[in-house]
Amino acid sequence: MSFNHDSEMLPRLRKLERSQNRYKAAFIVTAAIAVFLCAIGARKHADDTLQAKSFEIVNDDGKVLARFSSVNGKGEFRSYRADGNPLVSLYSSTDNSGRVELYNADGRSVITLSTATSGSGIISVNTGSGERSIVLGSTPSNNGGVWIYNADGKRIATISTASGTSDGLAETYDASGTRTGHLP
Repeated sequence: MSFNHDSEMLPRLRKLERSQNRYKAAFIVTAAIAVFLCAIGARKHADDTLQAKSFEIVNDDGKVLARFSSVNGKGEFRSYRADGNPLVSLYSSTDNSGRVELYNADGRSVITLSTATSGSGIISVNTGSGERSIVLGSTPSNNGGVWIYNADGKRIATISTASGTSDGLAETYDASGTRTGHLP
């Protein structure tokens, strides 16, 4: 009886060993694939393009320090002080011209670089309260000019080209806007 029982056990053990060898091989292949995938995932990989409608850089307190965004279909970049006031803005003005603004500690625009509707450039320097002080740019006839304003925001001097000529022009104004001087 024991001989018959031993002869049945031997084929069953061989079959069990083969099955165990298949499981062992499957485990080794799975482990190798897992190691391979982990190695690929661990490599530093940089995407060629990162796309979003808005991207913000924040400090440790969660305050926004810089923002790249799309506003009305136009790109915009703004940076901020830690107190939340703007520092620098690069964006498109209402007439689709480029614009750069620099702000003082109170968040008021003090220097603006922009293009005019005619396509020419303008530099505007403002007072600490945000009122225009000096504007350098071009006239509608593409001549250069300098416009100076008082503390009330009223123009008090102009240096540009005389209308219809290539001659220089200098004008001064009083606080009420009345012209007080004219050369030539």
